[in-house]
Amino acid sequence: MTKEQAIQLIYAYLDDSLSEQDAARLRDWLAESPDHVTFYGELSLVHTGIHRVLEVRDLGHSMHTLLKAEDSATGDVVDLESVLAQYSPEQNPTDPIPLRDLPEIDAAAARKNVKRRPAARPADDEDNEPVVNMFGVRVYRKTVERTAAPRSTRRFMAAAVVLLAVLAGVWWVNQLPAWDQPVATLQGNNGLVWEDGGTQWPLNSRLKPGRYTTTAGFGEIVFDRGATVLLQGPCEFIIANDNELTLTSGKIAAQITPSAVNFTVNTPRAKVVDLGTEFCVAVAPNGTTLTAVFDGTVDLAGFKGAKDHNNVLLGAGWQGTVDHKGRVEPATTQIPPDHAFTRSLAESHHELAVDGQVKWYRRPPANVRLDALKTKGYAVVFAERRGVVLDEVFENVLVDAGTYGEEDLHWYSEPIPKGTVVDSYLVHYEPDITLDEPTASVSLTIAFPRPIRGVVWHNKSLFASDGRFGLPRTEYPTWDSQVRGIDTGIGDGTDDLIIHPDGRTITLHLEVNNNARRNNVIFCDQVRVLIESDPPSNEGS
Repeated sequence: MTKEQAIQLIYAYLDDSLSEQDAARLRDWLAESPDHVTFYGELSLVHTGIHRVLEVRDLGHSMHTLLKAEDSATGDVVDLESVLAQYSPEQNPTDPIPLRDLPEIDAAAARKNVKRRPAARPADDEDNEPVVNMFGVRVYRKTVERTAAPRSTRRFMAAAVVLLAVLAGVWWVNQLPAWDQPVATLQGNNGLVWEDGGTQWPLNSRLKPGRYTTTAGFGEIVFDRGATVLLQGPCEFIIANDNELTLTSGKIAAQITPSAVNFTVNTPRAKVVDLGTEFCVAVAPNGTTLTAVFDGTVDLAGFKGAKDHNNVLLGAGWQGTVDHKGRVEPATTQIPPDHAFTRSLAESHHELAVDGQVKWYRRPPANVRLDALKTKGYAVVFAERRGVVLDEVFENVLVDAGTYGEEDLHWYSEPIPKGTVVDSYLVHYEPDITLDEPTASVSLTIAFPRPIRGVVWHNKSLFASDGRFGLPRTEYPTWDSQVRGIDTGIGDGTDDLIIHPDGRTITLHLEVNNNARRNNVIFCDQVRVLIESDPPSNEGS
C-alpha cells in the first residue's frame, strides 16, 4: 500500500466512512510497523486541527458568496481580513466540517450561477480513461486535452482556484497559532524519565499537541478540560487536543471531571470514550488494548469497520479487551485484585517490584483469617496502613541485612525508635492443598520503594500489631484460630528470610505443612514489613 492510499484510508476511518474491506487493509498496514501507528496518530492530529479551524455556521452559503463576488469582479484582490472575519469560529459556531468536503460544497454553490455545456463523451480507448476532478465531476482525459473550456467554465475554475487558495490561507493563518497553544500541564512527577535525546520536560511544563515518549517512572498530566492522566513509563502517546490523546504503547490511568466528560483515548486497535469515570488503559506491543473501569462507565469500541466490530459499555469494577485485530472480546471480566494498573501519582510512591511465586494485590483482601484466602502456588502481598507514627519503641523486629534461618542470624534486631513514621505491608501464604499434598512451599522476592525499618515475623508480635497497622476493612486472624508467624525450624515447616544489602528488598522461602493440625489450629505464614513512609505525592525530579 502506498502512503497516499494509507492517508485516504485513515481519513475515511476518522470520518466513519470506512468499508469493512478497507478497514481490514488499514488494520494490516498498521500491524506492519510501529512507524505506521505513529504516522496514524500524527495524521489524526491534523484531522482534529482541521475540524477546529473550519467551524462556520453556513459554509456552503459563505463559499457561494465568495464565488459570486469573485465571478463578477474585474481582477480585484480578495480582502483576506474580511475572509478571516467571515470564517471566525466565534462568530459562526457549528459542528466541525472536514477540509476535504470543501470542494463538494464549492461545486454545489458554484453551479447555481454558472451555465455549463455538457461535454460529449468521446469513444473509449485505452488512453482515454475516465478521470474524476477535484469537484467530483467525471471527465475524460482526451476531452480535457482537446476541448477548450468555455469562458464561463474558465471563470468558474479561476474563481474556484482563488477560493481554494484563500481558504488554504485561512486555514494556515489560523492553524499556526492553534498548534502553538498548550493544552495540558505536567503537574506531577515521580521518577519520570523522558526518551533519551528528547525534550526533558520539568514539573509544571505546558504541553502542546504532539508526540511524547517516556522510558520509566510516573508523570501526571492535567488537560485543560479537566482530565487528569497518569503516565506509567515506558509509555508512548500523542496529545491530540485538550480532551483527547492517542496511546500507542504503555499504560495510563485517567480521572475525569464533569467538564471533561467524553474524554477519549485512541489506541492502534480501539477507542475508549469516557462517560464520567476513572479508568485505565494498557496497550500491548501488538496493539491489544485492555481497559479497566474503577468508577463510572466507558464505551469501549474496536477498530472502526473491522470484521465483527462491536462495542461494549464497561461499568465500575469490570474490564474489557480489544484484540490485536480490533475485535472486542465478547466476555468482560471483573478486575482482579492483582491488576497491573497504578491509579494515581500518590499510589505510585507505593509501587512494589515482585518476583517469584507472589502476587501483589493492589486491592487489599477482605479477609486473611482461617480458610479465607487460600492460594495455589503463590503468596500474596498487599499494602496496609500508611503514615503510622510509632507512639512507643517497637521491638521484636528484623532489620539488619542477612539471612535469617535455623543456623544463621539471630531472629531479633535493634528495635524501631519511637516517633518513626512507617508504611505497612503484609505478606500472606496459606496454600490450597489436600491431605494428599502434605507440604507446600513458595519462594519470592519483593523490592519495596523505600528502606525497610523492620520485619514483624513472630506470631505474638503479628497479633499485637494488627490494631496499629491492619486495615479497618480487612479481617485478621484471632488468637484461637490460626498460627501465622513464619517458622524457625519447628511447627508447620522451615522458613527462611533474607534482607538484602540494599535495605529495601527481602526474599522469603515459606513452607506450610498441611498435616500440622493440633487441636483444630491451622498454620499459615505471614510477615509484616514496615518501611519508611512516603514523601509528598507531587515531588518533582
